[in-house]
Formats: sequence, C-alpha cells, structure tokens
Amino acid sequence: MTVNIIADAVCGASHRICGAPCQDRYAIYTINQVSCVALCDGAGSKEMSHLGAQAAANAVARRLVEDYSELVGAPKAALSDLIANTALNALEQTGYSAETVACTLLFCVTDGIRWICGNLGDGRVFICDETPKLLIDAEHGEICGETFFVSSPNAACHLTLRSGSFQNNELIVLTTDGAGNLLYDEQNQCPAAAVGTISQWTCDFDRTKVYSLLSQSLSEAFADATNDDVSIVLLYPKDRSAQR
Repeated sequence: MTVNIIADAVCGASHRICGAPCQDRYAIYTINQVSCVALCDGAGSKEMSHLGAQAAANAVARRLVEDYSELVGAPKAALSDLIANTALNALEQTGYSAETVACTLLFCVTDGIRWICGNLGDGRVFICDETPKLLIDAEHGEICGETFFVSSPNAACHLTLRSGSFQNNELIVLTTDGAGNLLYDEQNQCPAAAVGTISQWTCDFDRTKVYSLLSQSLSEAFADATNDDVSIVLLYPKDRSAQR
C-alpha cells in the first residue's frame, strides 16, 4: 500500500511583522515503499532555531527510513534513544549550540501497512477513522508556556511513541503547537471539528486539491487565529477514499 504525505508550514503573524523566518520545518524522505515525515518547531526565543528545526527534521526522516527494518519491533526505550540522539546530533552539526537551535519533534514513518509515530514537545498527533481521536497529546513543562525540546536533558524520556497499522485506512495528522492548539477543544478534551473537516477532504478530493485546501486554511484561518507559526502534516493511504 502506498501513502500520501501532504505538509505545509506558514509563518505566524508575529514573525511576519518582524520579518523573521517560519520556525516550523518539515522533511519527507522515501526509499522504495518506506516513507517518513518529520516535523519540528524551532523555539520561538532562539534566533537560529529554524536552522535546527530543519536539520533535525532532515536527519530523523532519513534515519528512520534507512533503518526502518531494524526499528520495527525494537524496544521503545531503544527507539526513543536512537531518535532523540539522531535529532540532537543534527542540531550540534549546525555549528550552533544545541540550545541556540532548540526545537520540538514529531514524526511518522510507515511502509504503507505499519506505522510508528512520535512526539517530543508541545505538538499533537491525531488519528481519524470513523471519528477523530487524539493519538498523542502535547507535553508541557512545569511552568506555563514551557515544553521539552530535542536538546532538553533526558529528551528521550519525553518522546512519546505510538504504533499501529493502516488496516482501517486511517488518516494521521501531525501538528506543532500553533495549529495543534486550534485543532484541540480544551474545554471538551477532544479534537475540534476542524480535524473532522480535514479528514473528510482526504476522502473526497485528490492530493492536489487536499494540499490546496490545507495551504489556504493555514494561510488564512489558522494564521489569523494565532501569532504562532502553524504547520500540519497529513499521512494516509492513497486509496483511502475508495475504501470509505
């Protein structure tokens, strides 16, 4: 089974005003039937964090695809260590201190049948079949507004992993906190209605139309609702609409 991966990231209002780059960065890597998308959110207080976010996303996406056969079935602790260390090494190779290029991390790797997702920081992961569900919640620090980064002490301990299969043709949605906060109904502790709308797009339209709708929504509705950068990644079987 082959999958669609659709992703976009849009600069937030505060960054547009000051001319700063978007600090949400993603990378997609594929070899044969194995694909991985990694999404990183650079720390807003770190001037060069967009470089770290891109470096970490590139490194994690590539590593998970190249080593996929060895990672399936690996103990979670070992997998967490490998992923966190891969991301941290990528930050260090930028030439800046890891703190200067701090970022969060989300990813999903799949061979079209099985999938493994992870989240380190304040992003969120949703899964949609008949109804949208929160697969991995955000993790915040002890102080309001804080979270955990790839460069945080014991980062691997804060990397939450989930695995499953596409047997029900699910859609997986990765979001950094800018979009993730808008896609989650805190009052009712459930995904917002917009998650269901996005899920329906993937059933009704081809990938070109889905990307257009996603990009437009991020640039308009999402970007206007928050000062933060906003990014969303969609990952789903190409024949999802045919089996619904």
